[in-house]
Amino acid sequence: MSQLSGNQRILRNPLLTNPTKWLNDVPKKHHSNLMQNGFYNRSELSSNPYVQSLTKVDANSSTAVLPVGNAIRLTAVVNAASATTNKRSDITLHPILHLIDDTSNEPGRLISNNKAYIHSIQDSTKLAQTYRPMRMDKSELPSKYKVDFVDNISDEIETLYRDKIETLLRNIRQTQQGSRDGGGIELTDMEGASRWENGRLEVNKSLIGVTDDTFVSFRDHPELSRLIIAYCDYKS
Repeated sequence: MSQLSGNQRILRNPLLTNPTKWLNDVPKKHHSNLMQNGFYNRSELSSNPYVQSLTKVDANSSTAVLPVGNAIRLTAVVNAASATTNKRSDITLHPILHLIDDTSNEPGRLISNNKAYIHSIQDSTKLAQTYRPMRMDKSELPSKYKVDFVDNISDEIETLYRDKIETLLRNIRQTQQGSRDGGGIELTDMEGASRWENGRLEVNKSLIGVTDDTFVSFRDHPELSRLIIAYCDYKS
C-alpha cells in the first residue's frame, strides 16, 4: 500500500471533500456532488491555488501560526555597529516572496500579506522588533541592537510582486496560456480589482500591468496563479 505525502493527506481531509459535515449551522448530510464536481473535485484540488495556500503553515510566535501561501517572509540582515559614530548595531528586516515552495533554511518570520497593514507599521521600531526571526543564531546578535524594517518595505514588496509576475507573464504566449479546464484567472478590463465571474477569477489587467486579455490556467501555471492571487490580496 503506497504511502501518501503530507500534501496528499491534507487534500483528502474531510473538511475539504465534504465541508457541510464539519461546519456549524449547516444541515448535516452527505453531499456527494461536492466530492465529485466543482471546487471540491479531488483531482482539481492539487492545482487550486486557494487550497495550496493553506496546505502549509509556519509558526509566527510561540502561540500563533500563519498560512505560508498568503504571507510575506521577513529575513534579517545584521549591520555592524559604527565605531566612529558610536552607533549601535542594526538588524534590518527584508521581505521575500516565497509562497509555499520555499526550501530555504534561513531564519525568517511571517507578516500578514496586506499592504495597508504593513504601511501602517513600517516606521515603528517597536513593532519591527516583534518580527525579528525567532531562530536567529544568538552568536550573531550584538549585545545591543535595534530592529527596523527596510526603508519603504510596503513599496518594496509591491515591486517584488510586480517584477515576478511580469517575468512569468512574459513566458506565456497567446497560444500557450493553458487549458481552461480546472479553473484559472482571466486578466481583462473590468471595474474594481477582482471578482469571480462564470466560475473563474477575473482580475483587472491594469492592476497587473498588461494590455492584452490573458488567461492564466491554475493547472498549467500554478506559481503565476498563486502570485496574482496573493498580489490582489496584498492590494486589497
